[in-house]
Amino acid sequence: MAEFWNPTTNVAAILASGIVVMAFHRVHRLFGQRVAAGVRYGGAVAVIAALLLVVIVPLWINSDRIDKTSVRESEVQAVADRWADNAGWSVTGVTATGDRVLIEATGPNPAPGLPLLRHDLDAAGLNGLDVRVSLVPATFQPVPN
Repeated sequence: MAEFWNPTTNVAAILASGIVVMAFHRVHRLFGQRVAAGVRYGGAVAVIAALLLVVIVPLWINSDRIDKTSVRESEVQAVADRWADNAGWSVTGVTATGDRVLIEATGPNPAPGLPLLRHDLDAAGLNGLDVRVSLVPATFQPVPN
């Protein structure tokens, strides 16, 4: 859906800007003919208002979605960091897409328990959230002298 709104809002913003500039410079469709002031400005105001709605509504919806996604990512990150730290692991990334959150973590065996993560997420008010975890075990070897 975002693929549709981005070009649409761009076109509407360009058109609205052009109308405002032309109205400011008093460029009229019927050059040299007198048009009643109410007709001229009333129509321009209506077109500008409609174009602004076409721009503002999708941008508002998209901004709200991005805000919620960012908040969800940071809340899951905080819980996942505590969960991983307790097992000696590190969270390398948290990504939210739609209703799913992916946590990437790495560390030594044994891997931390996922039921404990679910419990911590639920306790933080993130119950019902579809969380997937990518656990990458890591081994650490000393470099010879």
